[in-house]
Amino acid sequence: LSLSQDDSSQRTGCCCGLKWGAASLLCGPSSELSIHWKQLVAIWLAFFVTAGTTYHAPPVMLPALMKEFDTDRYGISWLPAVFQLVKGIFTVPGGYAVNSFGCSTCIRAGTLIIVVASALYPFAPSLWWLAVIHGIYGCAYNLSGIAAVIIFSTSWFERQR
Repeated sequence: LSLSQDDSSQRTGCCCGLKWGAASLLCGPSSELSIHWKQLVAIWLAFFVTAGTTYHAPPVMLPALMKEFDTDRYGISWLPAVFQLVKGIFTVPGGYAVNSFGCSTCIRAGTLIIVVASALYPFAPSLWWLAVIHGIYGCAYNLSGIAAVIIFSTSWFERQR
């Protein structure tokens, strides 16, 4: 395989006009990227919501939650721990769900659960309710987290082999 330049991109199927090589495999009309770009964008957005909501937003909100519920660091620090604990406990059942129902279904369900739980977050009357919401985050993360995204993405390439 060489990267020889060709004038006709219709003959090669590559927008770059390359006859063979990595560039033609990346951007040709039958390439993995051109076939699955919509799915890739949807998966990225779903994971962005999942990771942002479960990992990045809660630590930023902890000082405001301490003021809101009149507690100290110790009283608020167990909320992220609940997420990690529930996520760890439900890792195997989450993997079983991904295997049984498929990645696409689990990613949709997990993202929807996280969005609904996030909508309920401001209405939590106590820290116990926030702990329940963080537990829901942990459970839903196993459905729409990094493992499901990786399995979904790599399954494209398995089918094309």
